[in-house]
Amino acid sequence: MQGGLRNSAEAPELVSLGRVAYQPFYIFYRADQTIADLTGLKGKRIAIGAPGNGSAVVAAKILAAAGVTAQNSTFLHPFSQAAVNALIENKADAMVEAFSNEEVVRRALRDPRIKMLSIRGADALVRLFPYLSTVVMPQGVVDYEHNIPSADVTMISTTVGILARNTLHPAVMTLLAEALVETHRHAGLLQRVGEFPTHSDPEFPMAPAAADYYRNGPSLLNRYVPFWITNSAQRFLAVLIAVVGVVMPLAHYLPKIHEWLVRRRLQAFYDELQAIEAEAALDARRREGLLAQLQGLEDRICTARLPSSFAAQRYGLRSHINMVRQKLKPIAA
Repeated sequence: MQGGLRNSAEAPELVSLGRVAYQPFYIFYRADQTIADLTGLKGKRIAIGAPGNGSAVVAAKILAAAGVTAQNSTFLHPFSQAAVNALIENKADAMVEAFSNEEVVRRALRDPRIKMLSIRGADALVRLFPYLSTVVMPQGVVDYEHNIPSADVTMISTTVGILARNTLHPAVMTLLAEALVETHRHAGLLQRVGEFPTHSDPEFPMAPAAADYYRNGPSLLNRYVPFWITNSAQRFLAVLIAVVGVVMPLAHYLPKIHEWLVRRRLQAFYDELQAIEAEAALDARRREGLLAQLQGLEDRICTARLPSSFAAQRYGLRSHINMVRQKLKPIAA
């Protein structure tokens, strides 16, 4: 889609795969006219393309910024080569149209009856319309031998973007990004090698899969295995990385948690032993029953499933039980 027609506020379900080409506005006028800038088109017969055409919609916005409207000028509807023919046949005074047919441009620039306007204040238009870019047609790029054009021409340009629904599978977006790089990375009349596709879009959010491909290129799997295997392998790796990310911290803390639980269990045994000893000091008549409680406590300690690393604590606890038992036995006897 041509820039300037829609944006993410109007189509939130769309994402961009990047801009893939300039679509510059060629502003040609008859050589017998004197036009210094866009404001000089006021009152002229101007070919902008068919009503509703993307070029015509954006051209009308740009001309309006220069005070050129349908109320003070005549907007005509031939497009591209037909518009150039209208200039030659004196059916139009100028044309302001965005298209990508370089042959039409080359023929027009070689025709002495037609001149091309270099835009004054192009940077201001780019600020007013963020979807526009400033581009320069270098002197002699069309015909170096005959110096066509005879000077650098400052132009404004929209860019053509590739849009997709945000529900499109990321793997398909990656394949599309790969095709866009292969098709649009070459140099042209106004663009350098590698300038397209772009890594950003002024009107729509970039699809993450496409942006990642443009930044990092194809993944290692994409280079050596078929797409269907790559897609499955990437899903598996994503799940595996997520699992490892959860398991690794747990593997570090699980032994500590287990050790804390065992120590808590041993502390509960000690708390019970202290309670028995304290009760014996308060009530001598219950000491016989307390000996039975001690034996039950020792039996539970002996059968408790404790790690071998806690063997010393187990035997220490049993010796402390025996110490309390020795205090109780003479009185019980």
